[in-house]
Amino acid sequence: MSIKDYKIGDELFRYVEAAGIFRYVVIGRRERQEEVQLEVECKTCSHGWQCQLLLAQNDYGKVVAVHMLNEDEDEPQRSWHGNEGFHFWPTAEQCKAEGLQKALRNRIESVRVAQERLDAAKKSLAEIQALVDRVQP
Repeated sequence: MSIKDYKIGDELFRYVEAAGIFRYVVIGRRERQEEVQLEVECKTCSHGWQCQLLLAQNDYGKVVAVHMLNEDEDEPQRSWHGNEGFHFWPTAEQCKAEGLQKALRNRIESVRVAQERLDAAKKSLAEIQALVDRVQP
């Protein structure tokens, strides 16, 4: 779905790490020549006021956050909505799939790092064991 297809009242969804799926509703459109940007309001926010964001379509055709429209400098909320790497989707299922793919990549990377550490620890253990074996009477 292209960003141009959205109208006021439509929903978009975005996965937020450590928080789950956030739901947004289009509250405004900005049109300039061929470019369309959406103003959306987060309906998942639970801190007392709904965060509003400006969305645009990137060079790869994905809908992304551009700017927080109602940032409170005393209580910044951008961290929940910036979440770089995650896109806005027309369905919660597409959003969930992107979140699960990211979680899978994170786990694979964690296993790779853990394996490297284990290999280094085993090497260090073998080196120490060899030293100990040489000094035994």
